[in-house]
Amino acid sequence: MDAMLAAFTLVFLAEMGDKTQLLVMGLSMQFPWQKVMAGVVLATVGNHLLAGIIGVLCGSLVEGRTVSIAASLLFTVFGIYALKVAITGDKEAEEDINVSARHPVKTVAIAFFLAEMGDKTQFATAALAAKYASLVWIICGTTMAMVLADGLGIMVGTVLTEFLPKERINYISAITFIAFGVFGFYEIFG
Repeated sequence: MDAMLAAFTLVFLAEMGDKTQLLVMGLSMQFPWQKVMAGVVLATVGNHLLAGIIGVLCGSLVEGRTVSIAASLLFTVFGIYALKVAITGDKEAEEDINVSARHPVKTVAIAFFLAEMGDKTQFATAALAAKYASLVWIICGTTMAMVLADGLGIMVGTVLTEFLPKERINYISAITFIAFGVFGFYEIFG
């Protein structure tokens, strides 16, 4: 139980204001909050389970820099594509983006999973799993912390959709994705 409390506290504090919390805020402006939360839960369990196993084994299966570069590239490309749609009103490109709207849980889970790769909360999970060697309690604690912290981000994003027109939301979403990509590259190479 100490492991779960330590995991919850550390990850909740680390997630406040984190890029993934801001990401779910933007995604909740595009998708229903229930779908965003489901994607967050799936991605968090998968990501933190992977981190916990790595921590328990005290090894490294994936080179963090490579994953971070791929995630930054995907965020940038998606953001540029979404910005093109927002600026030009390109109906064909908008239809491509709407394909993700048909599978919002999968879209959110993939985006969130990639954003969490190499993140401080993933490293915290691995370190806690190595320290406590209690994988189940660690995953429970980190998942609850992520759901609570990112739930706050989802609430903010959902409220913003009530006050902003769809066109402005499209611009905000596109710019947010580009910013995550650029910030990711800055973290890697800066």
